[in-house]
Amino acid sequence: MPDDAGPRDYAASLGSPPPESCIGCNSPAFFTNQLLIAAQRPDATQVAGYRKWEEMGRQVMKGEKGIAILAPRKVRVTVTDAAGNPVRDEKGKPKKELKVVGFTTATVFDVSQTDGDPLPELKDDLTAEPPAGYIEDLEKAITGRGFTVSYEADLPGSARGYSSPEGKVVVRESLSPAMRAKVLAHELGHIAAGHLDELEEYHTGHGGQRGRMEVEAESIAYTLCRANGMSTEVGDISGTYVAGWATAAEPDAVKAAAQKVSKTVATLLGEGDWTNAESI
Repeated sequence: MPDDAGPRDYAASLGSPPPESCIGCNSPAFFTNQLLIAAQRPDATQVAGYRKWEEMGRQVMKGEKGIAILAPRKVRVTVTDAAGNPVRDEKGKPKKELKVVGFTTATVFDVSQTDGDPLPELKDDLTAEPPAGYIEDLEKAITGRGFTVSYEADLPGSARGYSSPEGKVVVRESLSPAMRAKVLAHELGHIAAGHLDELEEYHTGHGGQRGRMEVEAESIAYTLCRANGMSTEVGDISGTYVAGWATAAEPDAVKAAAQKVSKTVATLLGEGDWTNAESI
């Protein structure tokens, strides 16, 4: 899940507000879309689909040519058990689920191809030092769930960090200590909320749940950071981040996310020995 400064979604289909991280952003499709965008519009900075720009109060200008990227192609299939038998719902009907079977093309537009409401200004960094021991506590919580943590210079695009289903959390090594803590907390949020088990829904196209997942992960990160004594400055970034991603989530999903955040944070704080944790 890369952290950019605008509604950008190279990994999936339609663009979205800035991702703090990207589940699977080291996938071939993610890099392919970066190359496709760069080849078609080298000066692109913030891309989103036509309808997504409308949701954000902006309109693609007449005559603008879209940028073609890859988007997951899904089909509805019958859910089966280990023996290959259909799994049935409470009414006795075979359960169905969406499955990614390949890729198709989708069209996005850069912000320079639109006009309308100004985009929210996002704070890009945290300056206040995290409490002593907090980064180590986050690393311990992540590794305790079977993931490795590494700090690297070269991440996809302007990503600040990402988590992968291969059990890796990677964070940009040049981040300030406070931002490093927030990105670690965000990735821990994705892991603890079970988002890596929902990769097929991690997109902003029809039926996608990426907005919900990002709202949950960042809300978990903010609550953890504040519970562990980080400055209220963290809210300047988290607030605009959550507000941006909430436009990509259904209202009911956002409400459900609040309950999930509360339970997940309580579980996280109850599991480890957090040096700086306070009651919330």
